[in-house]
This record gives sequence, structure tokens and C-alpha cells, in this order.
Amino acid sequence: MFKKKYLGLAIAGSLLATSAFAELETSIVLKNETATMVKDGIRTGEATTNTDTVGEGKGVYKFENTAQFFLNDDLGNGNSWHGELKFTRDSKAVDGYQGHMNMSQQDYLRELYLDTTAGDWDVRIGKQQVVWGTADGIKLLDMMNPTDWREFNQNTMAEARIPTWMINAEKYLDNGANIQAIVGIAEKNVIAGLNGSGDQGAPFVMKGVDSITGKVNGFLNVTPALAKVAKSFDLMAASGGFATTSSSVSTSLAPFTSMTVDGFGGNNNSTTGAYYVVGDYATQDVSAMGISAGDFVQLGTMLANGQTVTFTSAALQSYGIYGPSNWYSSGAGQTFTYAYATGGSSHVSAGGQSVAYASATSGTALLYGTAQNGTSINNYAGANNEVTNLVDTTWGIDIPDSAFEYMPNATFATFNTFAGMTTRYESDDADKKKGQLGLRFKNTTANGLNYSFNYAWRPDSNPYINLSYRDRSSGETLSVVYVSGGNAQTGLPVDSSGNIQGDVITAEQLPTVINARTFAQASAAATSMGDYTMAYYLAGGATNAVTVLLKDSNNNYYGAKAWDGSSNGNDYNDVEMLFSEKTNRVHNIGGSFDFAIDTGDNPVVVRGEALYTRGEMQPVVNRHILATGDLANSLTMKETDTFKYVIGLDTTVMTDMMMSGQFIQFRNLDYVDKPKTCTTQNGRTFDCGTYTGDMAVLGMDNQMQKAKENKEFYSLFLSKPFGESGEGRWNNIFMFEEGGGKWNRFDVEYGITDQLIGTFEYNKYFGDNNTMFGQFENNSNVQLGVKYLLQ
Repeated sequence: MFKKKYLGLAIAGSLLATSAFAELETSIVLKNETATMVKDGIRTGEATTNTDTVGEGKGVYKFENTAQFFLNDDLGNGNSWHGELKFTRDSKAVDGYQGHMNMSQQDYLRELYLDTTAGDWDVRIGKQQVVWGTADGIKLLDMMNPTDWREFNQNTMAEARIPTWMINAEKYLDNGANIQAIVGIAEKNVIAGLNGSGDQGAPFVMKGVDSITGKVNGFLNVTPALAKVAKSFDLMAASGGFATTSSSVSTSLAPFTSMTVDGFGGNNNSTTGAYYVVGDYATQDVSAMGISAGDFVQLGTMLANGQTVTFTSAALQSYGIYGPSNWYSSGAGQTFTYAYATGGSSHVSAGGQSVAYASATSGTALLYGTAQNGTSINNYAGANNEVTNLVDTTWGIDIPDSAFEYMPNATFATFNTFAGMTTRYESDDADKKKGQLGLRFKNTTANGLNYSFNYAWRPDSNPYINLSYRDRSSGETLSVVYVSGGNAQTGLPVDSSGNIQGDVITAEQLPTVINARTFAQASAAATSMGDYTMAYYLAGGATNAVTVLLKDSNNNYYGAKAWDGSSNGNDYNDVEMLFSEKTNRVHNIGGSFDFAIDTGDNPVVVRGEALYTRGEMQPVVNRHILATGDLANSLTMKETDTFKYVIGLDTTVMTDMMMSGQFIQFRNLDYVDKPKTCTTQNGRTFDCGTYTGDMAVLGMDNQMQKAKENKEFYSLFLSKPFGESGEGRWNNIFMFEEGGGKWNRFDVEYGITDQLIGTFEYNKYFGDNNTMFGQFENNSNVQLGVKYLLQ
């Protein structure tokens, strides 16, 4: 079948054949660009593992050779056509970008259009560029063509702009005004890393993109790694590794609605599932939990490995250690056996005596070990081996920088929901197929003010990512259910019949404080259950932690194990998180003006552009939902109205040096900022607010950075010819962004002969590394090039 992407080449070939005996004008430009990084250090999206801090460092990252063919032909009767073919090979580029790429700056067919007339309209039909904007370093009104951003801002707008198929008609009115109408096919910006592969090693991957598709920090890869950790815990549970009473174990994660990630992994200064002697013999300050001096308490409900240690109440009493009175109701001398995470023992002094108690590996170490090493049960290959950024050897939810630290209130029952989950990335271009419409009116007033009014109705060139849970086999979208607590006897959030056992709540009702049972509350609960030994398993457990459940339209709940708490598998466990790349249709209303002020020898041109966009998609981060473990709904894209403008001054100084200064502001008219503080079952506090995220740089290493409501930029552009006959020109643009990011590009072009041109370019990025420009500090580079013109 003839592929659509080759249609343009076929048309070009047909026109060439038609013009075989006509006056076809041709020219060829041969060009080489070689670029090298000038700084050592890891670059965003480059790391292969979470421990990789070196990267490639200095060295050549671009060796691009290009041949461009320009074709022009007069067909007579006021008709003509133009074509531009481009053949590129970059041997240093990452896979997929070394040669041709459809609808990019490396497309074989860059331009192909026919110029004709229809009445008093000038019409251009075909693949072309439309330039409406004139701002330095940014695109506002220049919006009818997408941009290839793979080299960020370094290429000129003409090089980075992607021509698209359109019909472009212009007409001049009797008063000199101009009207323009455009209809065509919309295309998306090309953004490094924004695809299923993540473009690992591409030189200009933004942090915001890396947080979606990056190999180490991207949700696309971190999510299945988290699911593997959950699966490892699930296999441990299936092997009887987790105690629920003094004489029984659970073979499923389903009952653990009272144990959260912070409850388990946050025990980094003591032990998980160990005993604590408090009061004069304290090993940890747990007074906030209401435990009295002299109590002998086991905190937490999850233990591991089935190892045991035995105490007798009589022996403990002989050492002067007493528990609540109901501890002895079954008779002095009763033996209690408990399971522990690992073996070992330690001692505390009690009234001059030595009292043995069980020691366990800290929860932080257990979580780290399970995440990085997996489990050997059933030969499961669930080890992360420090590839993705899951968890490190320290625990800090106040300033999180790894995945588990962002979800301290996620329960182990939620692990049952997501164990084995996978991810998939797809590109949905449905909205693009609706095309685009552009209108412009341009005129000049009697006093010399040039102005325009611009309108575009089109899919936004910047795509966005929509996250959802799907049944991998059927493709059905699964609903999310939040359940606070669980069955008072079993802990289960839902039974095998699909009946909710806790309280169904909404995202807005997620608790800000996870309550932990005091020992008195645990004793009362154990009494009601008729098993006094349960007090030591219930103490410290969360009473209102929220478990995330997924269900289909037939109310089948998904999980690794059945929700009756048994070790039976669940027929509904084929879950994937879908990353769907979409475009949103937006209305763009803008305008421009420029006016020359006569100041004598060096007039000053005042110019400006403004653009109001309705429906632009911006990321909203909900740290409260993220803390609960619901990844898909923690990072959502919301329709936002924005207003962007630039004011510039242009003049000439020092005889022939052009100088241009700009003030730029991006205003978010639907900015979200809802501060909130949450508390874990261990009493730790963390930021759980909801806010508009900084799409360019948000990531795990900067706490999913909040955007600014009004972001400001400043720029200064200088350009000057040099040489006896002006055969050379140098340019320098410096941009400063609010927050401390800076970029400076200095470039020189020099005509060695009429046909041979040499180029030099130095791009320096510096400043705060959590800014648009500062994030590329290690991408500072030097480029050398040569162009040869053939007529």
C-alpha cells in the first residue's frame, strides 16, 4: 500500500517531470554541524540507573551532515512552485533521530507548494511555513506551524519550524489593509523524550518530560518497578511471611489496610514489628501513641520471615515489666509467640536485670532491600537493582526525592491492587485530524502604527499526557475507589462478594491525619475480638488509612490476590496504567503592533505581541492523592486560560549594531495553589497540597515543582556585521528567567568565499537547575559548522 508520508515526494517528482523542459532553478546547500558538550556531569534523561551520576560528560554529541535541495519554477500565467528536499544524517544522535523523521526538521520533504491566484486573492497551496510573530527567542503569534524542540532554543526559528500542509490565502484591500485566511492540517511539536522510548541519552530532555518517560525518574518506568515491589511483598505474604496474630499469618496483602508505607518504611531509627519497652527502659519515644510507662508493646501489624521468639508473662513480671491487666487474664505464665522480620537479639536493662527482646531490620532497610533485591520466591525477577528511583537507604518524606517517599500513606492493601501492574504509552492524534483555521487582519494607521489581529482555532502544538488505569486484555477503563479503613475483624477493605468493608470516600475526603491506635484503643479492640493478644498487633496500626481499589463496570475488583484475604489468585489482575498522548483544541486570540519613534540618527522601534489562549493544558499535581498511592490521578492535565505578551525595543547603536531588548510575561489565569499539610501514622508531616506544576522542570528531585502564576523573562539581543565588505556577522542573545535560569547564545557566520560559509556557536546555560534554562547547565556546548552553496 502506498504510504501517506510519501505522498509529498510523489507530488514533487511529478512537478519535476512536468518541469523537465522549463526553466527550473535549483540550488543546493551542503552543510556539516559538529557540536560538543563543554561540561562534565549527568544530563537529564541520560542516566541508565539511579546511581549513575557521571554520564557521558564532555564530548561530541552531534555530527550532522545535511544536503538541502531548493527548487523553484515559473509555470506561467502567474503560477509558480517551490520545493525543498532535505537529507540529513547525524551519526551521534540517539536511535530514531539519526536520519529522516516525518514531520520534523529532518523531514525529507521540507516544503512543497504552489503559488497561484484566485480572483484578487493570492493563494499558496501545499507544505509551507506561515510566520506571524517576530519576538526574539520565543514563539507567541508564530503558531500555525509546530516546532522541533529537540535542540531546545538553539536552532533558528526558520530551522526549527516544521512546515505543514495548508491552503494560505491573502488579499489586500483598497485601503492597503491585508487579510489572510489559512486552513490546513495541524501537527504537534517534536519534544525530546516525549514518546514511549523516552529518548534516553538525547541531549535536551527537559525534567518535566523525564518525569513522565525517563528510564530512572519517569512514571512510565517507575510505575511497573513499584508494581514489582508490590508483587515481591505479595509473594512473601503468599509464603506466610507476615503475622497477623500470635499464632497465625496472612497469605495475602489484602488485609493490611492499617499498615502504610511510612508505617513500615519509616521505622528507620528502630525496628518494624519489634517489641518496645517504654518508660525508664525506652528504646523509642512512643509516648505520643498513648503507651504508658511499663507497657510492653509490639508496634505495627506487618512482620516477616516467620522467625519467632518466645516470652512468658511470668518471666517478664519477674523483671519488673508489667503490661495492662488484661494481658494476664488468661493466666500467668501464658506463652506468647510472635514473628519477626529478621533474627538477632538485644537487651535492655530493667531494674538491674537483662530483658531479652527481638531485634528486626529497620523498616527502611527492609523496604530498600525488597525494592532493590526483590525476592527469590518462585524465582521472581522483581529486583530493581537501583535502575529506577524507587527508594534509598534514608527516609525523608518532608523533602521526598524517591518514589516511595512520595506515597507515605499508601497501604499494603493498595499493594495488592497494583502488584504486577504494567504501563503502556500511546499517541492519540484524533483531535489533530480536525485540522486548523487561522485568520489575520493587518493594517497601518496614518501615523505609522503597524498592527494586526490574529486568531487561530487549532489543536495545541504542545501535546499532553492523560493517565488512566485499564484492563490490559479488554482495554476497559477501570474506576478508582478509595476505602478508608477496613473490616474491624479482618482488616479487609472489600470482601469476595464486592461489598465494601470500610468507608468509601472521595478524593476531597482523603484524611489529612492518619490516626494510629493507642495501646489503650488496641486493648479495647482486642477485648471486643475476644483475643487479648491481638492488642500487641493492633497497637500503632492506622485506623483510617485509605486503600486504593480498582474495579470494572461489573464491579469486579482487581488485585493480585482475592479480596477475601486468602492466598487464591484473582482472575481480575491484568492492570496497566495507560499514558495517552493527546492534543487539546484551543482558541488563540492575539495581536501585534510596532511603531517607530524618531530620535534622530537612531530611531527606536517599539513593538509588542500578545496572545490569549483558551483551553491550554497545564499539569496539576495533587500530592494528597499521590501520597495515597493513586499515581494516575495525582498528576492530571487541566484546561487553563493563559495570557502571554512581549514588549520590545529595537534600535541601532555604534553605527551598525542592532540592539533589541524584551520583557516577556506568561500569566496563568486559572492558577491552582491549595496548600495542605498531612500527617502519617508515625506522626510525620509532609506537603500534600494541590497546585499547578511547572511543566518544564517538575520532577522527583525537586518535589514536583510548583509553577509560578506569572512567569517573567528578559532578553537582550545584539547583532553586528563585520569584515571589510560585511562578509561576517555575529549575534548574541541573552535570556534571563524569573527564578534564576540563564541562557546565552553567541554565534558567528562568516563568508570565506561566495560559496563557502563557516559558522561558530556557543550556548551557555547556567543558574538554578530547576528553571527552564538552568536545567541544561551540563548541556552547555560549542558548535562548529560549514556550508557550501551550489547554484
